[in-house]
Amino acid sequence: MSECAVRSRLTDLFRSNSFQDERKLINNEEHRANIENLLYGLDTKAYEHCNNLIQKLEKTYAKKFVPLAEIYTPEELQELQKVKQYEKSIEKCDGYYQWNNFKLPINLFETSVFYHRHGLNRLKTKDKIQNKAIIDAGCYIADSILVLRDEFPNAPIYAFEPAKNNYKLAQETIKLNNIKNVTIENAGLGDNNSDCKIKTYDSMLKNCENTICDEGNEVIQMTTLDEYVEKNNISVGLIKVDIEGYEQKFLQGAKNTIITQKPILLISIYHNYNDFYKIKPLIESWHTGYKFDFFQGVHNCGNIVVETLLLAECV
Repeated sequence: MSECAVRSRLTDLFRSNSFQDERKLINNEEHRANIENLLYGLDTKAYEHCNNLIQKLEKTYAKKFVPLAEIYTPEELQELQKVKQYEKSIEKCDGYYQWNNFKLPINLFETSVFYHRHGLNRLKTKDKIQNKAIIDAGCYIADSILVLRDEFPNAPIYAFEPAKNNYKLAQETIKLNNIKNVTIENAGLGDNNSDCKIKTYDSMLKNCENTICDEGNEVIQMTTLDEYVEKNNISVGLIKVDIEGYEQKFLQGAKNTIITQKPILLISIYHNYNDFYKIKPLIESWHTGYKFDFFQGVHNCGNIVVETLLLAECV
């Protein structure tokens, strides 16, 4: 099963339906207010990007299927053809998979990571990172680390992955690519220090050539980014977050770091309705002076919610 097919199944099971079900619980007046708050204060380009996403969500709301040709613009459909070619260009090697110079232990070269590069080309202040640290919250199998290291070769990276099998695969990825100056913690980031039980899934991935994690429960160690940064005296330049709907908890535990250091933020907002509409106003309420943009990129999975990012930087 291809990476796109796997991700499509995951989003169908855990993201789209949840997003749409939550939308149904919001009355029209509150929904309109949420849209206005999301669009408020954006510059012209960011407003256009955000409104484009909202229009797509409105067009697909309460519909099981809408053809991509009815969702994407002609320019986006052209880009989609390039995405399809990218997906065909991944090579199987002896003991690993490769695209360009990047190697992974399993065939999961996500389009959002390697083709769209997390929207890094949208950022206006990348030069401010210099040798500051990068935080990868939810590093999965260390795929994003490859792109972040390629973009910021001198920045130390601190990555967090709570699922044990993902953590092991992340270590394999680092070894395969001979990546230096990376610290990977087998822990989660949230709003407190505690042990937490998470549900891991394998059943929807069993047709893959390699599995990601065993089905069942895992007890994981949780900490806050604020405590970790203070303990290790880290100067943070960029934070990338994709932790399956736990983003708002993470932000509460990273509030001091964000307010005092003002790093670039790449935050996944696609896991549920509240993340999409509420994370930007939450950060705004801290009066940090961030400017916001939105990035998704085109995908061949047919899911309009998948891999949507909120970009935040102090320009």
